[in-house]
Amino acid sequence: MRTIELATMEHWEKPCLSILPKSGEMPETLRRWGKLRYTAAKRCWYIFRYSGDLRELLDLIPEDIHVQFRGLAAIDVKEIERRAVSPVHEELLHFIKHLELRRYAPSTVQTYRAFLLGFFQHFPNQNPVSLGEIEVKQYMTHLVETRKLSYSSQNQAVNAIKYYFEQIKGDRQQKYDLLRPRKAKTLPTVLSEEEVSAILSAIPNVKHKTLVTLLYAAGLRSGELVSLKVCDLDLERKQIVIKGGKGKKTGSPF
Repeated sequence: MRTIELATMEHWEKPCLSILPKSGEMPETLRRWGKLRYTAAKRCWYIFRYSGDLRELLDLIPEDIHVQFRGLAAIDVKEIERRAVSPVHEELLHFIKHLELRRYAPSTVQTYRAFLLGFFQHFPNQNPVSLGEIEVKQYMTHLVETRKLSYSSQNQAVNAIKYYFEQIKGDRQQKYDLLRPRKAKTLPTVLSEEEVSAILSAIPNVKHKTLVTLLYAAGLRSGELVSLKVCDLDLERKQIVIKGGKGKKTGSPF
């Protein structure tokens, strides 16, 4: 099991909380958190200990990660205990379990979780169960006008919130017709043969050059490339079989 240690510290003469992954990498939900900072001097991630930050931090840590505490005061311990019975925590846990049972990709689960948590935290004085269509539209307006989300991020937020209301709360009869952003129509940047050849020629390592060449020639996603096995190469038919690609699809692109 992955572990994260939370410990008290001082930085710039201010009380802080250090966040140190003891095993594995920093969870994506924390990496995207705007309050998380890094200090090269102490070689750790940290947050300034303002009111509510510990609660928000704990809600962002995935359920499969064990949290160790060092040097926390009694007021912090009360916040930790509160998290265990938090309505937000319960709704998020139910949401995550449902996505996992539907075999959503881990990256999708964490992305949806982050957007749903942001939605709940936008209405801190309301129980998540009491939120409805009016609050959803208010939050979407906030994402567009205040946070200036990109097209793809706004679309993910719509997907996450619609899934929660229609699948978790059971409001299948109440369809949340949220306006999706219009996708910008831009021309793709296409490299010339000379540019592609120059990029590949600049790679000295044979293994890395082979991987990049295959990535480009077959049009693979990076996750599909690193998941390839020898048995996925059909040399007789000159095909590469991609298993479990985006959308759990299997195909032969090359």
